[in-house]
Amino acid sequence: MKGAFSSFATGGKRKSQKFFNIGSEKRLKEAVAEIRQFTTNVLNEKKQALTTEPVDLFSRFLNSGHLDEKHLTDIVISFILAGRDTTSAALTWFFWLLYKNPTIESEVVNEVKDKEKSDSSIYDEVKDMVYTHASLCESMRLYPPVLVDLRSRQAPAIFYRTGSP
Repeated sequence: MKGAFSSFATGGKRKSQKFFNIGSEKRLKEAVAEIRQFTTNVLNEKKQALTTEPVDLFSRFLNSGHLDEKHLTDIVISFILAGRDTTSAALTWFFWLLYKNPTIESEVVNEVKDKEKSDSSIYDEVKDMVYTHASLCESMRLYPPVLVDLRSRQAPAIFYRTGSP
């Protein structure tokens, strides 16, 4: 009974904080507003750079004309959050597999040390790390950072068959 009451009281506290815009609900609202402002700035910068930069996935979203500003902002936030989570998951499995396979670990470490000595840019150094790249790809094959995409349609999809089977 005590647990049921405390969860009711906590839910009521949260609702009242949200209603009066105080406490953690106020901080959450401010954080969400700051994230939305940041993504709006990213969108505006990308729109201005569309004429000079090569086409990428984000540019395709912007150029499609099918999405409003709010939906585009949501996509940017999803990219940021998804990138962070999937990168951490991929690297966690990668380092765990290196730990479990000392021979491969020493090969990766040697490759990194060899590239450390060069005067090339970081991009060129990483691009030439063939063994490390293969090891990372294999770890993601064994343990994909995203197993399934849980997005679903909001309305029934109707497909019409036309022409020959």
